[in-house]
Amino acid sequence: MDEQIFLDWQLHFNLRRPNSRRATLIYAVATLWGQQIKVSTGVKVYAAHWDKDKQIARMSGGLSSLDSQNNAIVNIKIMEVAVQIERLKQYLCEHVELLTDEAKVKSLFVDYVNPTIKKTMAAKKNTTPLRATAVFTKVMSEHWNYEKQGTRQKIATVREFCKWLEINGGDTLENVSKKTLALYERHLNTTPTTRSKIGAEYKTVKTKIGHIMSVIRKAKKFEDFPNDINVGVENYELQTKKLKDDDLSRSFAMTYEEVEQLYACQGLSDIDTEIKDLFVFQCEMGQRISTMLLWLKGEYREDNGFFDMISTKTSKEVSIPITARIREIQEKYKNGMKLMGKKKEATIVNIIDRNIKKIAEAAGLTRLYTYQSQIGDETYDETEPICDLMRSHIARHTFITQRLREGWTKDEIKIVTGHESDDMIDRVYAHLTKEDKKRQLVERINKVEETDKCSGTVNVGLGCSDTQILLNEVKRQAVDIHKKEQTIQKQAEHFRQLSDINAVVRQHDEYTTDRFQELVEYGSLSGFDDNEVDDDFDVDLSDRGLK
Repeated sequence: MDEQIFLDWQLHFNLRRPNSRRATLIYAVATLWGQQIKVSTGVKVYAAHWDKDKQIARMSGGLSSLDSQNNAIVNIKIMEVAVQIERLKQYLCEHVELLTDEAKVKSLFVDYVNPTIKKTMAAKKNTTPLRATAVFTKVMSEHWNYEKQGTRQKIATVREFCKWLEINGGDTLENVSKKTLALYERHLNTTPTTRSKIGAEYKTVKTKIGHIMSVIRKAKKFEDFPNDINVGVENYELQTKKLKDDDLSRSFAMTYEEVEQLYACQGLSDIDTEIKDLFVFQCEMGQRISTMLLWLKGEYREDNGFFDMISTKTSKEVSIPITARIREIQEKYKNGMKLMGKKKEATIVNIIDRNIKKIAEAAGLTRLYTYQSQIGDETYDETEPICDLMRSHIARHTFITQRLREGWTKDEIKIVTGHESDDMIDRVYAHLTKEDKKRQLVERINKVEETDKCSGTVNVGLGCSDTQILLNEVKRQAVDIHKKEQTIQKQAEHFRQLSDINAVVRQHDEYTTDRFQELVEYGSLSGFDDNEVDDDFDVDLSDRGLK
């Protein structure tokens, strides 16, 4: 051995699920040759009873006799493990040749921490196949909070899957393969539901397979689903291909009249009245229901006629203009809503989405709405009254569509809604009808014509924004000015040339006149007569006005 080795391992004890409300396993953790190794001690403790700093289970603080007894067992086990690790160090110091075999040292570490763990694992392999229901239930209880939204749906979906496994090959992990998952997906696509006599809609299939796969992946990650059973099953992908966006097809925007009709609905229970008013409130504020619940908790600030707060989904600050209707509802519930007395936010959202349907029906919101749904690899037209399609998020669709009808720009809408791009507004939330678009076009034409009258131009361009119209007009006038400048320059050059020619002619005329007078004056002295002078100087004096 050519290098120094020091067995200065730092042993720690960590909880497997530190945030769990259930008793959770304690792991012995150490770093060997730069790699962390953890081994279950085989004992459990409630996270609330664990003292992380002292690395022991609490024995005081009003614990029951049973809790004290359980925690005493934990502390004894922790001390035993610490002693065992010191014995392992002494053993390795006496058997230095083992230090070159990392795998052997790690194996010894496991043996000293929990001597029974390997025997238990070997025994599991020799027993009957692991039941999928038992494994998946254990994984869900350890890794998901039952109180959170969606967890109950996940549990119900996985149990439904395990019941199907029972009659299609057996409720075992060996039966949970990619082939089995594909068969179950086909089963969902072809089994009638309460909504469809043909099969489950694409969104339902996608959601159920997604729940099942999340549990399978978690079981594989934490080795509850042995890695040597159905290798790669955690990589299964949905076989049904998405043909359309089912969420968008079910979404719609309410008209002004329908919102008022809902707000005026009477004869409801106190909770349903609050849900109705909260929905109308949401139509005025344009926020997701989760953000609205934050507002009801007072998590906002008021500034110059706006409510400023943080959007729950994007964590982006939004600014909501305070309208008369907002003030009215705010004043009505200044002492809070009974609805907010529910402890769980998920429960509040579920109550709102369930009750708003019957509230809308009571308000007479029965306008028929036709949309397309995907079942398997086919799409079908469906028609339902809007009261049956109502949910809290319809209020956000209504806000954005109504603001677009009022002429708000998308940039102005994004200040309120917190959207990052125009695409989401155009593709998801803008439920503008053909008549809405015609009216907007007429307004655009009228605005352009008004601009033309002010600028004295004709047909600047219907498809441009106001800024583009002004820019085009400036460009047109700039071109006209440039052409005029070029014309003036050409004329100036022409006049300059004429001026130079006339100067030359004047000089020539002056010289000719002077010479002529000189010849006339001295001609007789030189022996010339008048005829000879005229012949030698053949100058047409009538052409002195040369141009």
